[in-house]
Amino acid sequence: MRARTLVSVVLAVGMLAGGCAALAVWSAPEKAPSPERTALAVRVDGLFWQTLHGGEFQKIPEALTALKAAYLENPNDAVTAAHIGWMHVWRLAERARLASEPRDPGITDHAVLARKYFEEAVRLNPREARYLGFYASLLMTEGAIHKDEKLRRRGYYTMREAVAAWPEFNYFTAGYGFSTQPHDSPRFREGLEYQWLTLDVCVGEKVDRANPDFAKYMRRETKEGPKRVC
Repeated sequence: MRARTLVSVVLAVGMLAGGCAALAVWSAPEKAPSPERTALAVRVDGLFWQTLHGGEFQKIPEALTALKAAYLENPNDAVTAAHIGWMHVWRLAERARLASEPRDPGITDHAVLARKYFEEAVRLNPREARYLGFYASLLMTEGAIHKDEKLRRRGYYTMREAVAAWPEFNYFTAGYGFSTQPHDSPRFREGLEYQWLTLDVCVGEKVDRANPDFAKYMRRETKEGPKRVC
């Protein structure tokens, strides 16, 4: 009886606050992850990795076309959404490799699209901290592009959540994002410290800042667990 009463109150408040439109949005089902991946999605995974591992920057548009075709076939696939996001991030991050694009204002569209696809990936798989880290980084990037301090701060604190979830991976993600800041700025110094902290959490102790000899730690290499990214 209590549960029914609570639901009735919520519905009544919804009707008063925003009418039918607000109620319709509130009651819509959440987007759910697909239990299976399509054959096309699995096939274009190969193209994604071939492009990335081969450093074939010039083939990003081709990879994006294939990946987006797979996504449109199944928009509930978190992996495909994230792969699209990573291709857009790569295009933005290494734009200086193309003579025509570094000064093209349209290059910022890659930040917007990357953020959108990582947002979808996080919605579909909120436990994947890598998606959350890139999503946070792109919120900060968009905030900087649009001079939107609220958005930038939202990204900053989302990144802190991502770092807490997987520090070995997301300290690096956060540090890389801040590496574009002026070298004498507080954000650049913070990003540099994140890169040191990446090394610290990987080896379980504070790496010597004056003599960062990592050779002695290489025997700890693993391909399993969170430290596999180290």
